[in-house]
Amino acid sequence: MSSSPEPKILFVDDDRYDMLPHVEKLRSVGFEVTTAIEVEDAVALLARGLKPDLIIADLIMRTSFEEAVDSAHSAGVRFCKVVREGLRLRCPILVLSVLSEPAIQASVRPYAELVLNKPILPNQLVRYVREALS
Repeated sequence: MSSSPEPKILFVDDDRYDMLPHVEKLRSVGFEVTTAIEVEDAVALLARGLKPDLIIADLIMRTSFEEAVDSAHSAGVRFCKVVREGLRLRCPILVLSVLSEPAIQASVRPYAELVLNKPILPNQLVRYVREALS
């Protein structure tokens, strides 16, 4: 009897200390997690063929995207847009954000299945991940 492969997650967050407890929890419950600290590294991984079953991305990240980033949250929105429109990936995207303003969250909703407010407990994130993958 063969077991099904572990679901693959790409976790993108420029704050490795904020990301670490979530990554450890996701791995402990059976997910295969690849991390990227830089938006550009995440895009490169995807462009080289990484096929995650789900992407978790912070909304506020530093970036050197060629296109001008006009606000703190634009890097996260731009990353999600590149995933959807540039790379044409259809896996679910969960966005994490400390910004709860409806207009800011609305800017990423065309590209993400869910926007979750930080702080979020690792167990809560696991629940949302499982729901998004089901």
